[in-house]
Order: sequence, then C-alpha cells, then structure tokens
Amino acid sequence: MVLAFSSAVVFWSLGRIAFADFTLVQDSFNSNGVLLGTNPQVGGPWTITGSSVVNPLTVVNGSLSLTNNGQDAFSAFSIPVSALDGSSIISQMRINVSAANASGDYFFHLSNPAGTNTTNFYQRLFLRSSGAGFQVGIASNSGTGATTTYGTDVLNFGQSYRVGVQWNFIAGAANDTMALSIDNNSYLSGYTWTGSAEPTTVSAANFRQGTQGSASTLTVDDLLVTAVPEPTSLALLSMLIGPLLCFVIFKRRKVSRGL
Repeated sequence: MVLAFSSAVVFWSLGRIAFADFTLVQDSFNSNGVLLGTNPQVGGPWTITGSSVVNPLTVVNGSLSLTNNGQDAFSAFSIPVSALDGSSIISQMRINVSAANASGDYFFHLSNPAGTNTTNFYQRLFLRSSGAGFQVGIASNSGTGATTTYGTDVLNFGQSYRVGVQWNFIAGAANDTMALSIDNNSYLSGYTWTGSAEPTTVSAANFRQGTQGSASTLTVDDLLVTAVPEPTSLALLSMLIGPLLCFVIFKRRKVSRGL
C-alpha cells in the first residue's frame, strides 16, 4: 500500500506511535443542489460515471438523494490503495430507505481505476425489500460468478441506519473477505470473495442509482471510506516516525528552555 504521511493522523502517547486509519473519501453532503462538481472534505470532486444525465444526483437538506434509476458518480480516493495482505478498506455511511424492490440492486461500490467509464466494480452494497421492510447485502465484484448475499434481519423503512462494510485483503486467489455491520452491530459476516479475481488496486468510491424496478429509493449521509494499513506498514512507519518525533520534541523543549 502506498502511504502518504499527510493522510495519516499520528498520536504520541507513552513513547509509542499509533496511527489512525487513512481517510480516502469523506463527505457529509453539507450543501444543497447537484452533486457533480462538488468537493467532499476528502477525495476528488464528484464526477459523472457513464453518460446518463437522467435524475441528476442531488443533495437535499444535507443528504444525498438516490432514486431508483439515473445518473451515477464517483469520487477518486485521496490516494489509491494497494490490496496488500492484512490491510482493509472500511466504507461507512448513514442511510434512510423509503422504498425497495424484491429483486434488489446496489447503490454504492468501490472501483478501479477512477474514471468515467470504469466497469471494475467492487464491494457492491445492495438493498432489497423483505416483508414490510428491507435487507442489506454485499457482492464482492461485478464480474461473472459474483454472488450477492443478504443479511437475514429485516430493517425498517423510514429509519436511519449506520451501515459499514469491511473489506479484508488476504493473499491468494479468491481469499478476500467482507463483513457488514448495522449501527456498529454485526449484520452479515463470513462473506468470501466470489467470481473474478480480486483487484491489485482500488481507487474510487461510487454512487449508483441502479435500474428501475430493481433499485431502491433512499438518502445517504456522512460517507466515510478509510484504509487500514497492514501491520508491516504500521511497524515501518513507527520505526521511521518514532525517532523523528523524539528528535522534534527534544529540540522544541530545548528551544522553550532557551538552551
């Protein structure tokens, strides 16, 4: 994984170094109007995916509104992520679903490369109706043979939920795993990669308005996509930054004392 020091938050405590997750895309949708061209707090500006201009993606009262068909968009990561063994990508957002269809469709995914015509979609997040409510599901990719698996608990329409997806990179073919959480509680675990081969790099977050008759209608808020480096990178950063921080702190103390 290529790491940028500016993307990490470094804490000094009791002589140890601890690293926060690297923020790849973050958007609280604190605006009103069309999404395209706006800049999230972290990540590249939202850019159209494909060519459809039907139902432009729109921010209404501080939340992104998604309909059951129309325009799609992506935001490039602050830094591309290499799929190294032991690292992870975590995608989180708050959703409020007003309608869903039994056949189900996905509304969010990651991709590579970051571009308007990219068709390599990963970690697809699905919604489908179930009884009087809906269920959330995941599919590893958009390639042939990818399996969509849903959680069994039925959630309520019109209620706000914090949805999280953790994608764990594991060395070897078709070994990556994914897990879903709802409001920080486990919702679906044990999903293992299906279909075409895993990517070597992931570069963007995407919203998709799906296919009419299959897709859901919902709002999204507080999007946060982060990368968790593998332990080797953390250890290397500790070795590099630890002595540097000690030196900086020592020099500042000398200056403050007038030495």
